[in-house]
Amino acid sequence: MKRSFMVLVLALLAGVAHAETVYITDQLYVSLRPAQNNDGPPIKTERTGTALQVLGRDNGFVQVKDPSGDQGWIADRYLTSEPPARVKLDGLALKLDEMQAQLVKAESARKAAEAEVQQVKQAQATAMSPETKSTIVWLLVAFAMLVVGFVAGVIWLREVNRKKLGGMYLRI
Repeated sequence: MKRSFMVLVLALLAGVAHAETVYITDQLYVSLRPAQNNDGPPIKTERTGTALQVLGRDNGFVQVKDPSGDQGWIADRYLTSEPPARVKLDGLALKLDEMQAQLVKAESARKAAEAEVQQVKQAQATAMSPETKSTIVWLLVAFAMLVVGFVAGVIWLREVNRKKLGGMYLRI
């Protein structure tokens, strides 16, 4: 019973260790070694920010698996559970580039909107309001009536003078 309980606890701890992800700290390169000591030749060299899957821990060393599937041991002091500053910086640089592209698009949209507003203002300035149009129509009608009245008055005076002179026209 005691032995079954220990196996169960170890199985649970192993499951937790498999789910953990660690990152190489802000060292430039770290060697992935076949054993827990630094005696043997490295299997490969891992770069800062490489995400490694934890397979086990023992005496200050961590057994890990890299994204390409290679397994080995790395000293615990070179690993951290947080992504290192270099990885965070790269991510922030990408976000900055995206935001700058969005800013350029927003600026061009703002300029286009300002140009459209300027065109609308110019159209409103040159267009006449309905009140102005009706005023101009009434002025034209009044001027036309004045011209008609003047012409009718000239014709009437001409006819009056012709009758007075016995059918002759007076030319001055």
